[in-house]
Amino acid sequence: QVELPEGDPTNLDEDEPEDVLAARMRGLLLPDGQLPVDCMAYSLSVSQRLFHGRALQSSPACAAASLASAWNALHSRARGTPGALVQSDVIAVYQQIMAERVQAADEKLACLVGFSMLPIADRLNEALPPKGPRKASAVLKQLRLLAQEDSELCTQIRALLDAEDARGAALAAEVPETDERDGAGENDDVVIGTAAPGWGWSRALVALLDAANGLRRLRLAKPSTSCVGNALFCEALARLADAQKENWQGTLLLGIGASTTVKVHSSDTPAKIASQWARLREAFLHRDTVLVYHMHNHYAPIYALRECLRDGNHVLELLTARKGQVPRHWIAFEDVRKTLIGWSGYKIIAIGPK
Repeated sequence: QVELPEGDPTNLDEDEPEDVLAARMRGLLLPDGQLPVDCMAYSLSVSQRLFHGRALQSSPACAAASLASAWNALHSRARGTPGALVQSDVIAVYQQIMAERVQAADEKLACLVGFSMLPIADRLNEALPPKGPRKASAVLKQLRLLAQEDSELCTQIRALLDAEDARGAALAAEVPETDERDGAGENDDVVIGTAAPGWGWSRALVALLDAANGLRRLRLAKPSTSCVGNALFCEALARLADAQKENWQGTLLLGIGASTTVKVHSSDTPAKIASQWARLREAFLHRDTVLVYHMHNHYAPIYALRECLRDGNHVLELLTARKGQVPRHWIAFEDVRKTLIGWSGYKIIAIGPK
């Protein structure tokens, strides 16, 4: 197994001359420059289109760089040639989609409360942790603090919060007193949780803040695609295809969940696992398909597959990058399966024709 130096995880990738790239490929694919002598049988499949079309990842934007790489490979475009995409091309598509989501979330919230909260979305997000989904309790706490300021919008927010507090108090007053022998007070948390912030509009506010925070991170000097999941990844692909009047789509090839084509499970038999590998290899070798692996906090293409019969064991591995987009890590298919089983969001995505 050959692993290259790691470096800065947010800016790993550097442009390389063709001779350096060729040397990297030889070192990764044929350690010591020859076929492994300890294997009874050895098979290697390589996507040279991906090696040459790999887009550079210049920030924590793996979901943009990996999609650009896949697009280039599908069109057999080497990095830096006319028509080849770069990370920023895909970032622009994500920004457009997220801006639309922010607008839609604000309009939905305004329908519930009677006014737009978009002007304060950034301020609320600044008071919350920079990463991760927003929690209603933390959002409403910051909203109460912000409502104390003197402005027309804050006056509207105070009126909204006062009305909800009054409604919660009225609901609490309607709860009949119970005798201690009947478990008095055992449902207090339920009552409070229902009366106070189980407010319908609070979910819409959280959705607005999540979308606004995702858009903010996409617009940083070093943009981040931390807000991008598989649905947004595939939507960006569809928009790229529509813009070029082409027919490409992303399919959730391998993982868990109803939407996955090939489902993996911890109880899979050796025969089932072999069948899953065969489906993966079939997709990899398809002339119009590129595979992208969504693993823990990262997206990266699958550059190669290899299998080896060694000491009676059938070793299955795929070549990808745990950080950046430079192919560097051979990962055992057994470990890939464990990752996919660990969370329904982890997937191997097949990008190909509709």
